[in-house]
Amino acid sequence: MLRFPDSFRQRQASRAAPLCTALALGIAALVLCTAATAQTTAQLVPSGPSSLFSPSSLSSPPDAFDLFRDPAGNRSIAPPSPTSLSPMLDPPFSEWRPDLDIFGSADKLRRPEQGGVIFVGSSTIRLWRNLAQDFLLQPVVLNRGFGGSTLAACNFYVKDLVLQYRPSQVLVYAGENDLVIGRTPQDVMESFVRFSQAVRAELPDTRISFISIKPSPSRRALTPVIQQANRLIAGYLEKLPNSEYIDTHYPMLGANGRPRAELFLPDMLHMNEAGYALWRSIIAPHLGSGGPRDLAPSPAAAR
Repeated sequence: MLRFPDSFRQRQASRAAPLCTALALGIAALVLCTAATAQTTAQLVPSGPSSLFSPSSLSSPPDAFDLFRDPAGNRSIAPPSPTSLSPMLDPPFSEWRPDLDIFGSADKLRRPEQGGVIFVGSSTIRLWRNLAQDFLLQPVVLNRGFGGSTLAACNFYVKDLVLQYRPSQVLVYAGENDLVIGRTPQDVMESFVRFSQAVRAELPDTRISFISIKPSPSRRALTPVIQQANRLIAGYLEKLPNSEYIDTHYPMLGANGRPRAELFLPDMLHMNEAGYALWRSIIAPHLGSGGPRDLAPSPAAAR
């Protein structure tokens, strides 16, 4: 057996000692770094599986807005909150998806015939309980109003609200709630233009009618922007074939130029039976093949 002198073994051991020390120090440093990283991550990431994507940790899109129901069960709109809508959890306009699902369930029970007349819009349309009875001369009248809705939402859901039914005419009442949440008259007009373009592209023969934004007493502060939005949309429809602007705004004003309170419910926002009776008398001549065509805006829209 080969034996090395003691002096040789001592020299080899002395050479290996620094290497072992360096290896030990490296392992210790790695352990310390791993621990520090874990601690830092724990401080940065909130605990709980859902807190990573909570609304407060994400900025909401510019169009985010809150909806809630008032004591009467009607939807109304609150001013936008910077954390009111999480883009990760709530797609745009998801608040109204349940309303669209209700329409879909009703269609499954009884599919509406094509070629009818559809009213689309906010709670002013939704609360028109006798809509079909008020226009009995029309074979098919559909109410597709969903409370608190905006023109932007009507445009977003245009396929569900209008296109699938292939109506002969669609009447839109919306825009008031857009103005309430801070959108400009130009924004309202652009939403209606996009809505009209979507309808016209899919249904070139469908007549498009816009019912002017009404002068609600509870929203008198919005009168200037309401009238401006009405003017913009009336001007657009003057140039759009097979369309019309139906003015309900001016007839709802009294001799003093203020909204006629007798046409509204106590909330001074939604209409009562007298208000709907007035609308029926104004809108009826515009329905069907015998209705007026491309009417000029009334003085209210021309202001």
